[in-house]
Amino acid sequence: MTPRLSIILLLCAGLAGCGTVQRLNPFSTWQPETPLPYGANLNGDRRSPEFTVSVATRGAPIEAWRESARFPATRHCLRRFGSSVIDWRTDGGPEDWVVRYDSDGTAVVSGRCAAR
Repeated sequence: MTPRLSIILLLCAGLAGCGTVQRLNPFSTWQPETPLPYGANLNGDRRSPEFTVSVATRGAPIEAWRESARFPATRHCLRRFGSSVIDWRTDGGPEDWVVRYDSDGTAVVSGRCAAR
């Protein structure tokens, strides 16, 4: 095998591995550095940019649990659509999220992953 062919094969193998290191990294858990104060679950189709986030707020105001909802939504948008930009359903300003409360007091907010 010629040195030139070896270099080309090495470059091709290196490029083929781009992006897989992060997915295969056992130390990358996609978790926040500090635990979030409220449990949140993201609901939505993996292929759809539309989603809802349910947060067990225990009666707390939105200022207390907003980041607990934002984290799984940002993770979803980054992993599936390559951008952390989210268009939250709002009522007025960007921080005036529309919140629906279930019968058990769980807060539900919705958003859409914005295109890159």
